[in-house]
Amino acid sequence: MRGGARQGAGRKSKAEELKLAETMDIILGEDWVESVIKSVKAEALKGSFQHQQLLLAYKYGKPQDKVDVTTNGKDLPTSKEIVFRDYGKK
Repeated sequence: MRGGARQGAGRKSKAEELKLAETMDIILGEDWVESVIKSVKAEALKGSFQHQQLLLAYKYGKPQDKVDVTTNGKDLPTSKEIVFRDYGKK
């Protein structure tokens, strides 16, 4: 694995992302999104769980991931005691 800064590493700039999106629009045409959605819908209706999941995630949002916290029988730590200082009046 290589670390550190190197040519081409990291996220592309916003300008590069917009240029790529424009290029894709030119190549794919205006109706490509509709045809892709119809294709995904057709597969979902055939019973493909992955296609059904994809449609539902885009339509209603991805469900929140649940985290299972286990303590192996120990108590969870509680917040520390709040200490009030008496600065007094001057």
